[in-house]
Amino acid sequence: TQSQRIVVADAAACEWLPQETIVFSGARTELATRIDLAPDARFVGWELLCLGRPAAGERFERGTCTFRFELARAGVPLVLERTRV
Repeated sequence: TQSQRIVVADAAACEWLPQETIVFSGARTELATRIDLAPDARFVGWELLCLGRPAAGERFERGTCTFRFELARAGVPLVLERTRV
């Protein structure tokens, strides 16, 4: 399980550009990211999810991955993404 929350204050900017998360075969993962923006805050970012490492011959053949991404401004949801593999 990995859960993270980022709060961006008024007049502030956040650049969230983490390296990819690699989910290996057999994993049982829950990943969650929530970004809370103040009314005058700015945000740019991404979340990259890789299922296995196919170039190395390591494929994601079994297991589960639940991914959640939420972006809100002043408590109002702007983006709600849910994925389950």
